[in-house]
Amino acid sequence: MKQKLYTLYDNVAEQFGPIFQAANNAVAMRSVQNMKIKAFDDFQLYLVGEWDMESGNITTGPKVEIDWVTPTYKSEMKLLNGPQHEQ
Repeated sequence: MKQKLYTLYDNVAEQFGPIFQAANNAVAMRSVQNMKIKAFDDFQLYLVGEWDMESGNITTGPKVEIDWVTPTYKSEMKLLNGPQHEQ
């Protein structure tokens, strides 16, 4: 069985975070959304490789950005953040 490997890039810290595994992009997106990141514009989700759980081999390639911020997530975070005042 193979699992995909993902990481979040923090635009403020200018570095990648810990690598985590998920079955596919949808599961990775759900995992990140469950973190309830309010400053969602500060983070980018990347697919960085694949892990073969039977052989233990890790395959990497060019990182691929995954758009994890859905319109529904944006709406939920706006509700959690409360009303924002425009200047």
